[in-house]
Amino acid sequence: MRVRHTWFIVSLVFILVLIFLLVLPMANVFIAGFTHPESGGFTFQNFRTIFTQIYPYKIALNNSLFVGAMGAILPFIVALPLAYLVSRYEFRSKTLLITVISISMVMPAFIGAYFWVILLGRYGIITGPLNRLLGTSFSIYGQKAILWAFMWGRYPLVFLFLYPAFSTLNPEMEEAAQTLGANPKRTFFSISLPMLVPAIVNAVYMSFIMCITDMGTPLVIGGDYLVLPTLMYQEFMTEVGSGRIPMAGAVGILLLLINVAVLFGGRYYITRRRYEVVSARRAEPKKLSGRRESAMILGIWSVVGLGLLPWVFAIPGSFIEWGKGGRAFWNSPTLDNYRMVFTNPTLSRGVGVTLFLTVVSLTMMIVAGLLIAYILVKKRYPVINRALDILVSLPLIIPGAVLALGYVMFFSSPPIILTGTWMILALCFFVRRLPHITRSIESTLYSISDAYEESSLNLGAPPIKTFRKITARMLMPGVVSGATLAFLFTMGTFSATIILYTAPWTTLPILIYQNTAVNTGIAAALSFVMLLIEFIPLLIVNRLTHGGIRIGV
Repeated sequence: MRVRHTWFIVSLVFILVLIFLLVLPMANVFIAGFTHPESGGFTFQNFRTIFTQIYPYKIALNNSLFVGAMGAILPFIVALPLAYLVSRYEFRSKTLLITVISISMVMPAFIGAYFWVILLGRYGIITGPLNRLLGTSFSIYGQKAILWAFMWGRYPLVFLFLYPAFSTLNPEMEEAAQTLGANPKRTFFSISLPMLVPAIVNAVYMSFIMCITDMGTPLVIGGDYLVLPTLMYQEFMTEVGSGRIPMAGAVGILLLLINVAVLFGGRYYITRRRYEVVSARRAEPKKLSGRRESAMILGIWSVVGLGLLPWVFAIPGSFIEWGKGGRAFWNSPTLDNYRMVFTNPTLSRGVGVTLFLTVVSLTMMIVAGLLIAYILVKKRYPVINRALDILVSLPLIIPGAVLALGYVMFFSSPPIILTGTWMILALCFFVRRLPHITRSIESTLYSISDAYEESSLNLGAPPIKTFRKITARMLMPGVVSGATLAFLFTMGTFSATIILYTAPWTTLPILIYQNTAVNTGIAAALSFVMLLIEFIPLLIVNRLTHGGIRIGV
């Protein structure tokens, strides 16, 4: 009885904490969105303005829907054939390839987008010489740049949905179709592809919400191309101190409702039909050798390498001088960019601030994720568990910028004022990434027998001590996997940070963004430092776990 009572109290505590850190800030956004900017009364005027005023609101809405839809479709051009080939054929470096693609998924999108412009802008490293040679003025900027960056930035996500789906397809149906005379092309489109619908829909949804809520990429390379996240940021910056916060709230609500509508639309589409085959057999990858294997490796790595091109140039680009307009002087090597990073107080402090906020929020995530996952799997509180499960999942559909807007409104007045402090950033990071680590631990917990805990409790050990000494230690694989993913995403958080940060608490993504307009060399050096901070711990953990860490979806 005492054991059940203890965990019930812990459950209630976490529900109250998540209500305080998630529900109440979001309630402030909804209240603001339905508040008249002048009278302060309830109104739908803010939403009427969005749907009737062409500039900037309707334009931003249409642009967001367009880049969101295209950002969900274009990655399939790269990911679909890539996932098919990697799942169906065995070749050298296959494991390394999947690892590289997985790592690409968590690279900060806006940094990669910026270096695409450095490569393909009017004076770009690639297009600059071509423009001078051909007398043209080609430049990738605005909408074109956003879509190009989304295609290469989101294809790893789509690949990580499609690759397992292709790998688990039952080959018997394909073999039967080919026996009846269907050619490989017809077999693929008539048999294989329909069985992938759940994975495709989930990939489309995830890619769509990541694109439509992305603030960094349009801010860095979009120019005057307005989308809802950048419009919300502009409204927020304009409205602070002017009493017009309601318009930012209304834009944030609209962004959230679009996410929810796409989520439920996808779920409805999937549940209309059943996608299952009663068979345990899986297709065995075909082994390649000789020239065919070499051609496969060359082709696949060429595609993956193209996606990594911005990072390939960013690293050597951090060791050269840069001129105005992003002109690179490759014959002028220098270490001045790194000297500035480590001697300039603002830049060097940014490195420390980023590490501090990431470690603090990650510590909170691990503790909370362990306890919440344990409650959801091992305890039977029907109403409490359902409420806790919903609260933990909510951050997955709430755009980071919208949650940050709620934090600014909720924590800027008594009784708790956190704006301008490191705590508001750490708490926002904690709530945003808690689902990643909780779900990772939860999946591991399902495979652990209750017998270990029961033995400890029968011998008189308190429930919390049993959890700490036995269960928590057995959950380490799930903790490490989820914590690594949360660490990588938290390090690169931009949309929420740009709304919440103040000068003393400027993080690396913000410093990189600030320097993209004034000093490409320093932006490149900061990007490389950030990559090292992210991936050196990742490689160490991967080695300690013998490659057992899971980075994916």
